[in-house]
Amino acid sequence: MLKNITCLLMGALLFSACNNEKCSPDGNSLTEGGGLNFRLVDARTGRDLLAQTPGNGSPYSLDSVMVYNERGEPQFRGPVDFRGEISFSTYGSTSDLKALPFNTQVLRRFTLYLNRADQDTIDIAFKLRKNDCGFSEFENIIIRYNTQMVYEGNGITDIPSRVFRKK
Repeated sequence: MLKNITCLLMGALLFSACNNEKCSPDGNSLTEGGGLNFRLVDARTGRDLLAQTPGNGSPYSLDSVMVYNERGEPQFRGPVDFRGEISFSTYGSTSDLKALPFNTQVLRRFTLYLNRADQDTIDIAFKLRKNDCGFSEFENIIIRYNTQMVYEGNGITDIPSRVFRKK
């Protein structure tokens, strides 16, 4: 009898430990995710427009490439690294995330500033929810680059890296 009770207690303890591991905030919460990483390529040739690798010079000055939010605040300020990848948070800072409503559509517009004569738009529409562990995640998210849909996801905290095709 004591052996059965001990097994039951050990099982409950192990289940609890697994459940706590599942609900660890690392990777299960937008405070650790929600970033958008992307590369920019020429839609016709497939040439990477921001990478600085042998045989691939960027047509842009990489130290002046920036991403601004709808209030004109910088979300990414170069220089772009040699791989040509840009990364910024889709919701802003952690305090911005805490101020966002749950179960309500949020629309964000970012401007990718390449140079004075060349700016593109990144539109992001998302709805937040609390997941089973009580952490924030995207109920759904849609990302558009210059009005073209480039990603749609549901129930995620991490957006896969994207490639934007510039026309």
